[in-house]
Amino acid sequence: MNWFERARPRSIRRRHWLIAATCAVAALVALGAVARSAWDAWSPNYTPDYEGPFGVYITLGSDPAHGMTVHYQALEQEGAEASNSAYEPWCYYDILPHGADLEAYRYRARGEGHAIPGLSDARRVCRIAPDQLEPGQTYYFVAGDSGAGYSQERKFRTLPGGDAPLRFVVGGDMGGFPSDSYPNTLPLLRQAAKRDPQFAVLGGDIAYGSGDLRRLERWDKWFEAWSDVMVTSDGCSIPIVAAIGNHEANDEPMGAPDRCAPFYTAYFGGAPTRSYFAVDLADYARLFVLDSGYLAPISGAQAVWLDDALAAARDIPVKMAAYHVPMYPAGRDFDGDHSTLERETWLPLFDQYGLTTAFEHHDHVLKRSLLLRGNRVDPAGTLYLGDGCFGVKPRAMRGPDRWYLETRSSQAHFWLVKLDKENGAAYEAIGPDGAVLDHCSMVDAPA
Repeated sequence: MNWFERARPRSIRRRHWLIAATCAVAALVALGAVARSAWDAWSPNYTPDYEGPFGVYITLGSDPAHGMTVHYQALEQEGAEASNSAYEPWCYYDILPHGADLEAYRYRARGEGHAIPGLSDARRVCRIAPDQLEPGQTYYFVAGDSGAGYSQERKFRTLPGGDAPLRFVVGGDMGGFPSDSYPNTLPLLRQAAKRDPQFAVLGGDIAYGSGDLRRLERWDKWFEAWSDVMVTSDGCSIPIVAAIGNHEANDEPMGAPDRCAPFYTAYFGGAPTRSYFAVDLADYARLFVLDSGYLAPISGAQAVWLDDALAAARDIPVKMAAYHVPMYPAGRDFDGDHSTLERETWLPLFDQYGLTTAFEHHDHVLKRSLLLRGNRVDPAGTLYLGDGCFGVKPRAMRGPDRWYLETRSSQAHFWLVKLDKENGAAYEAIGPDGAVLDHCSMVDAPA
């Protein structure tokens, strides 16, 4: 104890101690209240008005020529049977339409349902994964349960597999609600559906929910738009492959994924259970979906997995990757933390195993790189396409031209990708009015 402490009257010391203790307790209480406000049962600031299954959508599994995953959501219905069996999700399916006559479908598969932690509107997110499907086959289906009822009949088509050509769309940074903040989302979705893609790759920042339970309506409106618009000309629902972006996550630790990214985890995190995974698109093409550091560190276990996964695909001619933050940004700083760490960690693996194309997002502009290898221009290198403007308003271009880019512009778009084992790969950037904004091809890629 120093002289000043000895000289102060005991009553003053006691009073200061009490004030400090009171402030500390108040701070702890406030912090606890903040934490509880995020994860105690929370009621949405709007009232969802759905009867029966809603937001029906399809995702690709690891082998989409032989399996797809059907998803739907359901609110608890008044007067519904209270037994657990009433809420068991089922998918009834067949190669022939049956107009939602459950008894007529030849096949059925049972799934699982779960709640979104912290959300108190009693919705269940359900998924069913019919397997042992035939490649390139159209399947008619209904999904639901006896408690909530069943969806209208819809249909999907498995990927053809083998050496068959592929056609898909890629984009990220979408949003959609409120519509005046995302004026390009619906026009771009309509243009994407017109191209009859076999599936869509979403590069993160999907509904701009930011892992915030108060933004539930953004997801509901996004699924409404996707379910209604993303349908091919012959009526097939267009399946999703989804990467995670920064606007799927909040500030919770990434070790608790259902809290850090509650919506992404609920809607896209069922199978596979990691936020990084591979999809076999064809015998000659494989897609690697990566996490730019939101539910998994860029380095560590994810990098080890990527090394192993790329090594296992060494003999597959077309190897593509999709992730959120660009290694070669068209708008943000080249030396940004995520971009730098990706180049340090993933780029040597891309180069070692000959990655064909990387789909990058996050910057809200249009870009196409030169072919790059070893962080320099190389005709045997990787093509980097982006940069995430599938609905958000484009950002203005900043700074001088980048040495690694062939083109960049402030334009909303998605990329249409066409792969053919004999003829190579073709890429087109499509704008909201259907105009082709940019295009290129890699004739020798799959050979």
